[in-house]
Formats: sequence, C-alpha cells, structure tokens
Amino acid sequence: MSGLHLIHICPDFGNQRVYRNLVRQLESMDYVQDIFVPGKTSEVYGKNFDWPTSSTSYHFSPVVRPIHKIFFAWKMRQIFQAFVKSIEPQPASLVHAHYLFSAGRAALDLKRKFGLAYVVSVRHTDINFFFRFKPHLRGLGLKILEQAEAIIFISPAYKEKLFDRYIPLKSRAALLSKTLVIPNAVDDYWLDHLSKPRGSLHGPEEIRLLYVGEFSRNKNLELILRAGDFLRSLGKSIKLQLVGNYGDDCKKISTLAAARNDWVQIIDRVSDPKVLKGHYLNADIFVMPSFHETFGISYLEALTQGLPIIYSSGQGVDGHFQISPGRAIDPRSVASLAEAILEIEKDFTRLSQLAIESVQRFSWDKVGKDLEKIYISALT
Repeated sequence: MSGLHLIHICPDFGNQRVYRNLVRQLESMDYVQDIFVPGKTSEVYGKNFDWPTSSTSYHFSPVVRPIHKIFFAWKMRQIFQAFVKSIEPQPASLVHAHYLFSAGRAALDLKRKFGLAYVVSVRHTDINFFFRFKPHLRGLGLKILEQAEAIIFISPAYKEKLFDRYIPLKSRAALLSKTLVIPNAVDDYWLDHLSKPRGSLHGPEEIRLLYVGEFSRNKNLELILRAGDFLRSLGKSIKLQLVGNYGDDCKKISTLAAARNDWVQIIDRVSDPKVLKGHYLNADIFVMPSFHETFGISYLEALTQGLPIIYSSGQGVDGHFQISPGRAIDPRSVASLAEAILEIEKDFTRLSQLAIESVQRFSWDKVGKDLEKIYISALT
C-alpha cells in the first residue's frame, strides 16, 4: 500500500535480523516506516539497523532497566513516554507491535490516546513466559488481543497453544476471526542459491549432523550430544558440527564437546552466508531440538541446501508443512531424537527432495504481500 505510514514497535530489533529483512521488504513496497526500539543499552544500536532513508527512520530508546522485570507497568509507562517523544503519530498511521506484551501494551495506549489502529504479533516469550509465569498480566494480554485489528502468529503450533491454554471460551470465536498465521521468511540469498536435492548421505557408513545458532540452554544442545553417544554405542558413525559458540550455555557445551573431540567440532559464529552455506552442504541432517522456538530461520537455511531437519514437536516450524521434510521429536527424549536420525537416514533421498520443494514458499516477497493484506484491512 504505497505511502502507508507504518510504525513498528520492536524491542528485540537489534538482535534479530528477521526484522531488518521485513523492514527492507516493506520499504521496497513503498511503505513509510518508523521503527521504535526500546532497549536496555545503546550497545545493540547499529545491529541489524540500516542507514535511515527518506522513507524509513529508526528510533532507539535505552529506557529498559533490570528492575523492570519486577515492575512491568513502570517499564511500559517509560516505553510509552519515550515513544511519544520520538515519533509523531499521524492520523492514518498503523502500528505493528511485534510482541504481545512488551510492544502490545504501548500499541494499546497509542490506540487509546491517539486512535491509532494496530496489529500485534504473538511470539514464544508471550506464551511461555508472560502467559505462563505472569498470571496477573493475562487480563492485559487478553485486552491487547481484543483491541487489535489483527493477531499474527508465526507458527500454527503457538496459535493452538495460546487459544487452548489461555483464551477463555467466550472470547475465542471473536479472536480467531481476526487471527492469521504468517511465517518468517528466509534471506533471499538462500532462495537464490538453492542446492539440488541430495541423492544420499555423504558417506554410507557415517551420519553428519549440524546445528547452527546460539549455545543456550533453550536450544538443548546437550540432547544432541547424548543422542550421538547413544547412536555411537549402537555402532553408528556420527559426526557433529556445532556452529555458533555464543550464548548462556557456551561453557558447558564446550566442556561436553571437548570430551567428545573425536566426533564433535565447535565452530565460531558465522556471519558470511557463503561460508555458512559450506557448512550446510557438508552435513546430512540439521538438528535443533529447542524447548521453545517461535520459528527458527536456521531450519529454512538448512532446507535450501537439501538437508532434512529435526525440530521439536509443537515448536518452531512444526505445522508449517503438509508433508514434513524431516521429523518432529520430544525435546526431552534421547530415544526420540536418536530414532528420528535413524528414520531420516533410511528415507534421506525423499526427504532431501521435500526439503528443496517445501522451502521455496518462505520468501520475503510472499510475506510482504500477506502482511499488506492485513495492513490494508486494519485501516478500512
């Protein structure tokens, strides 16, 4: 919608390149955009930020403090005050709050004070932290959803989880009528460099596993190591590359990997897609058994290179495929992961073909067009 003024409220913009890609896509569609990023420190300013253009402006406000974990209402008042100082809303502006609680409350206040329409995205922290551990905020969450023009989920699994566990029966029909699932997309580089489907594993006697991402407890890397131990005890030859080497579980994973240095290799974070592509091409199966995952761009990157994927049931990309190009597992079960690896080994050729076929719809062009329909509807 050419000329539409879109305001993004996105606390995590500096840490997630998916938002940068979204802004670039909408800019190519002639949107006028203001990106408001309330954060903890100015250190993240510049990460994933492009230079401002005539149609796109960035507003970083380091107003978030550690004490705000306890005083959520105070945090949201400061975010709203910082927003009003940074951006002058226009009557035809539309707000996209990229998190239900940490951005949605500000969007709700903007609607109340300035009459601005808003759409809201729901992510895993909204469900697995706020709704789960902050029951006193559930009423606020419901109010934000009720006042939104549209509700966007990144995955069908999280949509189902929120409605089944936390939305009262009397509210479900009205909220479902304005709810849509729009996945994230993979960088254009990966779709422009699709691999051919693989005919077989790299070696008949070896299975090469790959993980790409942060080394955090949530990513559950220890499960991959334990599953590898189990398969090796059965006589399987396993090789594992862990690419990332950053995050809150680095020290533990490094120690565990060092004790398995004959089959586990740690590689530092890779930012160059050409180098990262080489790691995908050198692997057979991509594994990321996260406990919680809103989506997981690395799954898509792996699919573009013909790798079957292993993901957690009810998380990430689960539910996005009519026929899965991999296996969903129980992230708390070594046996579940080991069984998935063996099943993929037996069905590798078909799953590699499915990987290439299924990933091509996850483009930013498609996401932009799908969001545009929502934006236009929100303002009419």
